[in-house]
Amino acid sequence: NQAAWAGMRVSTGTGGSERSDSVFAGLQLVEGELGSPVDCVECAQVDEAIVLVHDAARCLTPPAMIAQVVEQVRAHGEAGTAAGVVPTLPVTDTIKTVEDGMVTGTPARDGLVAVQTPQGFLFSALMDANRKYQAGLELGRGHARLATDDASIMELADYPVAITAGDDRAMKITTPRDFAIAEMMVER
Repeated sequence: NQAAWAGMRVSTGTGGSERSDSVFAGLQLVEGELGSPVDCVECAQVDEAIVLVHDAARCLTPPAMIAQVVEQVRAHGEAGTAAGVVPTLPVTDTIKTVEDGMVTGTPARDGLVAVQTPQGFLFSALMDANRKYQAGLELGRGHARLATDDASIMELADYPVAITAGDDRAMKITTPRDFAIAEMMVER
């Protein structure tokens, strides 16, 4: 439905040294377009801006999955049940925790998912979470490691994030093997 995307604007900016720095810079550009985000006590308002964060390495993501994330963020925002939504796939491999080259445990697969992008959020909540995260980095406290995705930043700021079905076609292309698989998918 093209009418739903009619108001979309695209801007470009300079990224940072880490993913979180690049996303924060992008959010500041969005803030410049929208003005300051509303106080997050009111995040459930119907016309709250939605922002998607997507990895360019997931270039085969189906448009229907992107639309699904937007609709789920809107629905959760209106219901006040979550401030964001991430697409996920079930984990099929056995996962191990390790420390110093040694296995330390095996978490149950039924409680694990692989997270994809785009990750969608209510703008005001993601901006608030990023400000808190960046402040913690600047003060040198509160973060044992850098966040690897935006849902992690939301979790650190105590914002609820829901899941929705992901899609195998939204694979991350980071290795020569991934690229070969992607080429085969495109040829089909």
